[in-house]
Amino acid sequence: MKDDKGHSFVFQRAKLPMQDPLELQLIHEADDALQKHIEVTEDEVKIRVNPPASFLFFPKLKIKIH
Repeated sequence: MKDDKGHSFVFQRAKLPMQDPLELQLIHEADDALQKHIEVTEDEVKIRVNPPASFLFFPKLKIKIH
């Protein structure tokens, strides 16, 4: 899901193989250019990613190429 604050990904914990906090920490540290916030509840893992303004999304990139 995309909004003005970035992209949100919501996973059901029962279906997500990553259960250990260290595994989720790997996602958090994966790319320093992306600001990430991970929230873990009893039922869900919510990951919000805020890309920097210098990143182009596919629709804008496609327009820029043509």
